[in-house]
Amino acid sequence: MAFQTSSCNSYYLDNHPYRHKQVLGPKATYVVEWSVNWKENQITFQVSAETKGWIGFGLSRDGRMTGSDVVIGGVSSNGKPYFNDAHIKGNRTVQSDQQQDWKLLGAWERGKRTYLSFTRPLDTCDLQDYPITSDLIVLIWAYGDTDEVQYHAKRRGSFPLYLLDPEIASESAHSHYRQIGPHSNTLLVQRCAISSSIRLPARPTSVWCSIHQGPTLGSRHDLVGMGALLPTPLARRYVQQMLLYKCTTPQQTDANTFFQPYANITGEECYMNENRVLPLSFCRELLYVWGRGSRPFYFPEDIGIPIGESPNEYYLLETYYDNPKNRPNVEFEAGIEIVFSHRTKANQASLLQIGYGQFGTFMIPPRSVMNIYGSCGSKCTALMFPKDGANVFAAMLHSRSLGRRVRLQHFRNGQELPWIIKDDNYDSEFQQMRLLKTQVSVLPGDQLTTQCTFDSHDRNRTSFSGFSTEDETCMAFAYISRRIPFFRCTSEYPAERLMAKYGINNFTWDTNWQERYVTVPKQEEGTWIGDIIDKGFQSSSAPMTPEQLQQELQFAPHLGSCPNINDIMANSQNKLFKTFTNNWQQQKEQHVPTRTPYLSTTVAYPQSVKEYQETPYCRQFEHNPNPTVESPLPIRPAPLSRPSFVNPVPIRSLRRPNVEHTNPLSIFQLPKPNVESPRPVPRFPLAKPIEEAPRTILSFSRPTSTPAPGPTPIVDYAFPPGAQINNFFQSERFNGPTFRIPMVRNDAVASQSKLNFFDQLANLFLTPSNNNDVKRSSREVQTTKVGVSFQNYISDLLKKRSS
Repeated sequence: MAFQTSSCNSYYLDNHPYRHKQVLGPKATYVVEWSVNWKENQITFQVSAETKGWIGFGLSRDGRMTGSDVVIGGVSSNGKPYFNDAHIKGNRTVQSDQQQDWKLLGAWERGKRTYLSFTRPLDTCDLQDYPITSDLIVLIWAYGDTDEVQYHAKRRGSFPLYLLDPEIASESAHSHYRQIGPHSNTLLVQRCAISSSIRLPARPTSVWCSIHQGPTLGSRHDLVGMGALLPTPLARRYVQQMLLYKCTTPQQTDANTFFQPYANITGEECYMNENRVLPLSFCRELLYVWGRGSRPFYFPEDIGIPIGESPNEYYLLETYYDNPKNRPNVEFEAGIEIVFSHRTKANQASLLQIGYGQFGTFMIPPRSVMNIYGSCGSKCTALMFPKDGANVFAAMLHSRSLGRRVRLQHFRNGQELPWIIKDDNYDSEFQQMRLLKTQVSVLPGDQLTTQCTFDSHDRNRTSFSGFSTEDETCMAFAYISRRIPFFRCTSEYPAERLMAKYGINNFTWDTNWQERYVTVPKQEEGTWIGDIIDKGFQSSSAPMTPEQLQQELQFAPHLGSCPNINDIMANSQNKLFKTFTNNWQQQKEQHVPTRTPYLSTTVAYPQSVKEYQETPYCRQFEHNPNPTVESPLPIRPAPLSRPSFVNPVPIRSLRRPNVEHTNPLSIFQLPKPNVESPRPVPRFPLAKPIEEAPRTILSFSRPTSTPAPGPTPIVDYAFPPGAQINNFFQSERFNGPTFRIPMVRNDAVASQSKLNFFDQLANLFLTPSNNNDVKRSSREVQTTKVGVSFQNYISDLLKKRSS
């Protein structure tokens, strides 16, 4: 177990305005800078590369080249600039856009580098361009040695980010730390690392808790920034999430006396543990959360989190390790780096966890799209927030591999207000703590709801909420500009009511594999709950259809939890303190709960409120008509996590030597494994999910003459209940229902890029070679004329259009 004490390094941090700048290529061979003109809804880029040849820059939904929006430019041998607005057709073919919306501002060469400056509207209203929104977007880049554009071998890459967000850290915070010296207009900061080393057990997921002594500061300091310490490829591969909590000493107890015995052990499994020793109840002030791919985060200049107020402070590090291949004896160090200053801030911050309860149970049927909602209800916000409210200034959205869209909704007085934060192109491999463009005021009595959309079309089994990385979760972490004694505000559908619908009267956790197993009825004892529920979905007399399940989980009353940290400690103090004196190891918080502790209120998702509708973009459909086709080019995203939080001189720290312990997860004395390669290229969203549930979904399959590997291609159309399809298809502002076509690689239609919606429908339904292969769903669409089949309706509509 490794940890940090007060032997931290001090630096002067230069003060200068935040800048949008990102180094994309190794050793700064490719750099992009950008700024947004919100008044004109324009964005301006400047890119530079270490070359005298061509430069390519583009926008992609998922990092693949197919369907991406690109520009290519440079300075020719005669000194004249060249520039082209284009898109990638197929896999490598660059095709000029019919409408040139990217405008060159300048192109020049300086030394060994070439520079391009160009601008475009955020949304060009051109189907061959990618719209720039608040959602996750992936920059793709490439360059060549000459002005002849050709395959770019290793000089390329991709990088996910949020183009329209404020900058999360000043440029100096990343690279301009200096030792203390005679600088002007500077801010003294220190940084320390709170880290642990673990030899992973051979199971898919471990959630590990360890207690660490913090630096001795002597007076109040304020946290100004935090980030991950992932010094090796092993750490970057296996660490999924980390949370840092501040501990509070029980009354009439010395911090060293109470916490130091726990800090002398390597830690233990946090939740799936029948014999937990660590006093987690006294470490509930949440300071920071890091999600996979997240980059360092800095607070606004007037906000901080106080530390050092007590002589001896301790911290709890909660780390989620992902070991899907159950490899034994993988050992490495990982942790959180904190940056703090002796200059205190005007406002103190708190971090809240908002969403579906941590121990709560929800499920996602196979081959379906499902919305899950977890709320911080009005009763809780009335208890938690002061009369004048508090401002949310930053937030992170958290889901796992099936998550496709996450939003933090805001309700007040029977109306849904603009979303606090959202990402309709969510990727679990990039979970960034994001500063809000405008801080959002939350008042007592408001309701906050985290909405997650999951897409399980590539799974044949029911998926559940849980702690494993194969399970799902639905959560948002929001920083507010007030210090309040709360860290969690969640809700969940009663698990016992959900399980009873499938004949399950009781269940328990398998603590090793972190799965739920039936205990009652007796004849099903020991059965994984998924086996029973899968049978229920497959049965003709299913207890609930997926649509009914969606309605139940969304609108039925939830149980809410918003415990006060002081109340948690008071409830735990007597229980733990009785056995503390001279025998701290006998303290045990036993059993693994099957629902989130401290459920004290009820909360329901508003049914009759006026829903918030984001201003629609001028386009009708997604830019990329083929989001599921893999590009054969070996493009790998740039590393999402730095080897260390910053790049100054190494930290001087006192690391505790190994101590004797009896933890079964850390006593193996086997050799350390060789350093493994980083994780494979992350899976990106399969399809844009539907807007709201329930929907009427119509599916059509079209076999090809030469079947492609994998599942049969499916075309799904989703319509709101009672929608007039004629109006839907003729609308010029299609912004609601989902249109998704996973094309087949060897299909002739797939090779045609940038087809508009009607052309694609014509290919699906009217092309002679495929006309007889279309299999219509057994359902018929309710249109303005009852009983008209979908295929005939589209055919008639297209005939009218062509005439």
